[in-house]
Amino acid sequence: MLKMGQQGQLNRYPVHWNGCQLTSGNFIKNCALRSLNNRGIVIAGTHGVLVEGNTLFDVMGNGIMLPDGSETNNVITNNLVMGVREGSVTYVDVRPSGVFVSNPDNTVTGNTVAGSFYHGFQYFLRSRAIGLSATYSVCAKGTPLKLFDNNKAHST
Repeated sequence: MLKMGQQGQLNRYPVHWNGCQLTSGNFIKNCALRSLNNRGIVIAGTHGVLVEGNTLFDVMGNGIMLPDGSETNNVITNNLVMGVREGSVTYVDVRPSGVFVSNPDNTVTGNTVAGSFYHGFQYFLRSRAIGLSATYSVCAKGTPLKLFDNNKAHST
């Protein structure tokens, strides 16, 4: 069986937007991803991506992740994330989440996380953005929550 993602390697994820800034029409919809060696779907330093109707199974590290704190206006909806286990890329992967969001200015609705070793959903808010989009001009801690509704976590 082919495993997706290079284990323990930063920026070597199965599905990855990295520093794309404002996108239009970018999406991953209705896909099944399994045996993920290094996170699942990562949207870093990018705005306006749609993640809808996907199933992720057997994920090492965070399942669906917005890591830097600068990401806004992304929509994560009606996804199923199952079997999330410890990863090794960064300290946030040691205690992973099915859905990890570092800026509350995103829409997270109708998702289900089942069988995560640690968190179902996690908002990890920093006082500044990190990664390629590192800046002091973005403070996720002071940003209002856009929408988090109808999400479920089981056996986490």
